[in-house]
Parts: sequence; structure tokens; C-alpha cells
Amino acid sequence: MTDGGIGDDDGEANGRISDPGGIAIVRNLDSVAPTVTGHAASQPNANGWYNDDVTVQWTATDADPSSGIVAQPSDTVLDGEGGDLSADSVPVCDVAGNCSTGSVSGIKIDRTKPSVDVAGVEDGKTYTLGAVPTASCEATDTLSGVDGACEGTLSGGTANGVGDF
Repeated sequence: MTDGGIGDDDGEANGRISDPGGIAIVRNLDSVAPTVTGHAASQPNANGWYNDDVTVQWTATDADPSSGIVAQPSDTVLDGEGGDLSADSVPVCDVAGNCSTGSVSGIKIDRTKPSVDVAGVEDGKTYTLGAVPTASCEATDTLSGVDGACEGTLSGGTANGVGDF
């Protein structure tokens, strides 16, 4: 600024520079909420199932013009059981006050082991050689199903087919 020149509001070279200033209005250009994405921290088995807790890790980003993210969301631990579990992040806000949450779905957790029913033979029972019933088994799992057929193996006894099996 120059006394009496540009920037001196009274326009007089009088030893004073007058600058009335004013109220500045600042517009917030960030009107877009952050994007929150999540993924499981570990991989499921080959059939897409977990058998224990699943930790979902979150990442938040704020597109330009970004005012900046206040904080990254903390992990979420899924500890339930089911074929279509979901997790939601805590709300994530940017400095401008735009907020959003993330969601992950389709997570499958089966904590219950399959049940096995043995038929044809009984544990601890004695059978006559040549009259041993045929053993069989059936495995069931109501949530994730079983991966393959139920099978048993015969062990014990002697080479001529007698003894404890």
C-alpha cells in the first residue's frame, strides 16, 4: 500500500493509510463425505467359510477438494455365526463435517463342528468272526454343510482277522 495511492482508502497523501478492510466470507468447498471401505484381515477356507472371529479393517479416504479426515476408523470384530454376516464401520467425518460409514457383507462364519453318526457297529461290543455288521457313518453340518463323504477306517486285529479292531 502507498499513502494516497492504491490500497489507501482515503486516497490522500496525509501520512495515514486508511484500510477499512471488511468481513471475509470463506466458503467450504468440501461437500463430499469420505469414502469408507473395509475388508476381512484374513482369508476364509477354500469354501469361503471362517471358523473363528473375523476382523474387518477399514480405510477412509476423502476425495478432492478434501478438507482432511478427522481419524481413520478402528477395526470391527465379527464374533457371530451365520452364512451372511455384515459389519459396519463407525461414522467417519472429514474436517468440513461430512460423514459416512462403510459396510462389508457376505462374511460366513461356522463355529460348530459337523456331527458324525456311526451305524452298524457299537463301540465296545464283541462280534463273532464272520458275523460283524457293516459299519457306516453319516456326517451333517446344518450351517456350512460337510466337505466330502463320511468315511471310516478299520484298524487293529491280527493278519488272520481276529482280535480287537
